[in-house]
Amino acid sequence: QAIAALGAVVVGVVSIARTRGIGEWARWTWAAAGLLSVYLMSIAVVGVVATQVGGAIGTEELQTQGQVALSVLWAVLGLAAFVAGLRLEIPDLRHGGLALLALATAKVFLFDLAALDVAYRVISLIALGLLLLASAWVWHRLQHGQGHGPRGDHAPT
Repeated sequence: QAIAALGAVVVGVVSIARTRGIGEWARWTWAAAGLLSVYLMSIAVVGVVATQVGGAIGTEELQTQGQVALSVLWAVLGLAAFVAGLRLEIPDLRHGGLALLALATAKVFLFDLAALDVAYRVISLIALGLLLLASAWVWHRLQHGQGHGPRGDHAPT
């Protein structure tokens, strides 16, 4: 019920942002819609993992899995927003994606690594590293593809 209510709020904020057009208020409204959407998806992911209570997996293990799933969600959403911001040339979306990637990175290092077993630590760090490398590769590829940087300069050789 709470997820449905929050989903309705997200839809309402997005509809307000669409009617605002271009301007400072529209920018803040889109940011609020993005934050609420990430929060809604976070609640949904942790809720899905929590529904496994009572099975063969213990409650503590489910909490750990929920936190890992949350970190993965944030990293994937951050990468998606970053790439979309680059492709669509929307700086706020690109910056939001980078902020979400940074938040996921901080969460993995400060929280997840302290609570995870060794195998989960290795998997988390490898997955996060791959996502960060993918982000850097996309950034580099798009920057050089648009004629910027060392290869795109028109200086005489």
